[in-house]
Amino acid sequence: MESAYLNTTPETGLIFLFSLLSVVATVLIGGLLAPLYSLCIYLDARTLRQKDSDWIPNRVLWGGVAILHLGSFVFSAVQLITIPAGVAYLYKRHREIGLR
Repeated sequence: MESAYLNTTPETGLIFLFSLLSVVATVLIGGLLAPLYSLCIYLDARTLRQKDSDWIPNRVLWGGVAILHLGSFVFSAVQLITIPAGVAYLYKRHREIGLR
């Protein structure tokens, strides 16, 4: 009597392989982008403060968002806060000073 586990089709193996590769790629890309996201917010806010621009971002708020986003390595739900915060930062920056 054959086991049900031995009766898999090649398509099942391909679906599993594709799923595995998708998860690995997502984790790797997220692992590369999380620090980049945090670094970009921090450097942009710092640059605007140094240039004495019309809008000076709150260092504590946006630095906190950048550091909090690094926590998404451990707890991915943090991105539910930090990604919209980043969008809000870009919107506010664009509204206040444009693309300078």
